[in-house]
Amino acid sequence: MGDSPSRAAGTEHASVAEKADVRKPRTSLTKLPLELLEWIMRYMSSPDLLSLCLASCTTYEVGLPILNRNVDVSNHNDKGLFRSYYPKIKVESENLDRALTDAERESLHRRQESLVERLLDHPERGADIRSLTWTLRTWDNIDEREYAEDPETEEDMWKAFQTMRNVQTVDIASVLYARELKAPPPLFASATSIRLLGQMSHVMARSILRSVDPSKLTTLVLDNVQDFGQKSEGVDLDASNPERKKESMYKGRPDCRFPGPMRSHLYPLVGKCTTLRHLSLHSIGQEAPWDSNRWGIEREVNRYKEWAAFINSVKPSLETLSLEQGVVPVRKDAGFCRTTDTRMKAGYPQNPPAPMDERFIQYILPVLKTGPWPKLEAMTLLGVWRSPTSEEDRHAAVAQLQNALGPHVLLKTAASASKTFYFPFHGHPYDD
Repeated sequence: MGDSPSRAAGTEHASVAEKADVRKPRTSLTKLPLELLEWIMRYMSSPDLLSLCLASCTTYEVGLPILNRNVDVSNHNDKGLFRSYYPKIKVESENLDRALTDAERESLHRRQESLVERLLDHPERGADIRSLTWTLRTWDNIDEREYAEDPETEEDMWKAFQTMRNVQTVDIASVLYARELKAPPPLFASATSIRLLGQMSHVMARSILRSVDPSKLTTLVLDNVQDFGQKSEGVDLDASNPERKKESMYKGRPDCRFPGPMRSHLYPLVGKCTTLRHLSLHSIGQEAPWDSNRWGIEREVNRYKEWAAFINSVKPSLETLSLEQGVVPVRKDAGFCRTTDTRMKAGYPQNPPAPMDERFIQYILPVLKTGPWPKLEAMTLLGVWRSPTSEEDRHAAVAQLQNALGPHVLLKTAASASKTFYFPFHGHPYDD
């Protein structure tokens, strides 16, 4: 049966339209207004944007600043648990005991070297970067805990960082076994969001935290930041040395510093972070009272007081607060562990309160319970309140805090932390 005249006419018109479309000249992206081309590129994936940048000089000039806006040359944010240097122990990606494969180590090292070289050759490109995520790692024979960093290579990295004069978001993890050979200069003065993680010198932390304008800082995350320690000449600062229980002071700052959870880096910011909206403080904590040799009671008390003072100073602007304290992964070779019988003979009860819980309750909880919190929307407390003797006591403590905060604040608490934390086995990782 043949088609009707109307259907045949419609088919003919469609064919003519298709042929017209085929013959119609296509519009090149390079002929678009540059503002429209830039707008399109902002919504492209990185691989597609890279391909387009290589298509022409125009797309290269427009697309390269966009491609460079968010730089992530890291592996400390990898999801999941990873093999460590200790048998049957899994650790988070940022843990210093994570055992990288040769391929993982070489890939990260190669990408970081490439970026540093590009920025040293074209320092103007550093102004395009708005977000930096970077993992500082020791690149030589990590398995044997040896290090031989090149001062010139380290200085090149600082110079590359200094070209990033417009960076706003900084996420730096220091997964190093030895402190830097040359003190870094002031870095990332334009940053409004900072996350620091891992083991670093106090000088390294200060080069970032003291460089920013604290009145413009909106987000601060300090995730188990630990100090390498700082010696005075001729002084052995082994954390368990009974002759050196106190840090010497110079103009109000520690001159000799014990290694471990960092202290005195927040005090200079107290009262100055007037627009801080999001604060996260996460740290290893002292779980066992018989482990005081590696910790130092006075140092830990001062650290919790410092946290409390800083939290109290940012109450007017804070919208979210996250506090977390945790412990190291279980290790069967941990020489500081004692059997229950030994602990009881030493005068400790079978389930003694964790010192970190006692310090949290004594120094930080009163600040949390005392208002006002005019802008607070959510508070998360992890690894706290394990010391109460019963579940009823724990629920009562949480209810009391919720009443103090008010019903508009979303309060989340848990007796255990969300992850394990790195802590030096001997407590004194000095690079002698």
